[in-house]
Amino acid sequence: MNYKELAKQELVGKVWFMPTDTIPGLSCLAVDKKAVDKITALKERDSSKIGYIVLIASLEQMELFGVFPSPQELAVMNKMWPGAYTIIPKVRPTKHLHVTSIDEPVAFRVPDDEELRDLLE
Repeated sequence: MNYKELAKQELVGKVWFMPTDTIPGLSCLAVDKKAVDKITALKERDSSKIGYIVLIASLEQMELFGVFPSPQELAVMNKMWPGAYTIIPKVRPTKHLHVTSIDEPVAFRVPDDEELRDLLE
């Protein structure tokens, strides 16, 4: 399924396989705890050691997770993104904590693929 087809689907509660800038993998809406839990179960991960990469369309989407990077972190992110770079801000998220381990920040990436960013938007 391509990104345009995926965008037409109801994605809440669902898990799918899709390509990214680096490697293809299982995906879901990161704000959907039940779907993240499904991926955790499928991967047979210890739920206390979760650490997923959250794909976002823009820096502003980090706010959905209650993450507000420092000016220095933002400068680095603006240089690296969009692209195949995962950045982990020092700030611990305040929302949607199901995508990370206890007391850990969240890893984010703004993919280089414009169609994928459109889907994430």
